Amino acid sequence: MKRYEPCECEMGRFKKCFRCAVDFVINRFGVDPNCDCRTMPGPLCIRCECGGLEQDCPPLPAFQAAEPPYSELASLYAGYAGSYTVQKAEGIFMFCSNTEKAALRLLASARTDPLAYDAAVYLLADCVRFNFDVPKPLREWGFFALTGQIKRPKQGGKYPPALIWRDQAIVSMINDVVQYFGLKATSAAVDGGESACKAVAEGLRLMRLQPDSYPTIKRIWQSRKKQKIVPIFIRPEQSL
Repeated sequence: MKRYEPCECEMGRFKKCFRCAVDFVINRFGVDPNCDCRTMPGPLCIRCECGGLEQDCPPLPAFQAAEPPYSELASLYAGYAGSYTVQKAEGIFMFCSNTEKAALRLLASARTDPLAYDAAVYLLADCVRFNFDVPKPLREWGFFALTGQIKRPKQGGKYPPALIWRDQAIVSMINDVVQYFGLKATSAAVDGGESACKAVAEGLRLMRLQPDSYPTIKRIWQSRKKQKIVPIFIRPEQSL
């Protein structure tokens, strides 16, 4: 028996159909919630993984990066750490990356931030794999890290910055449901009624992704304007 059946309402957007809003959330991921890989914990199958990445601005990687041990997030940090913008003309900017800059920024935080440590290891491995020049500071640090003379900082509980990207994806989906289906963002009903937050929670439940409860989705929505603490080594910088 299928866990999920799409809504047959052809005029859902105009009738504020709640089921169509749930369909919309699921379609954003490009993954079939009835696939066998969704019936048990663990990674997606190759077909669903590829389908999720084919979407425009796919939200799936944001949810994967938010899960311990945060290996997906470390690989993203390795790329972001050395990024900077260069203004090519008025109003036109180009995003560039500098490996040596990435190494210096990551190593400055690697003693206290476990994800900076992991990202530095990932950056080193990436340089070796693709035969890139390894920046001297990373070469020296890598020797001591790989021989166990530099230990990975201990991680106490969850890593709060890991949730920033995921929460942004959730807020974006709630905004879209409000705009396209005319649903209210939240509801006075304890279970969320037929609100946009409830539609997103239900879509995530069917996708077997966390968080999938209305209270948690509502809390993320209501705290969307609060300033998030972004790790210093990935904060944007101006041109070199």
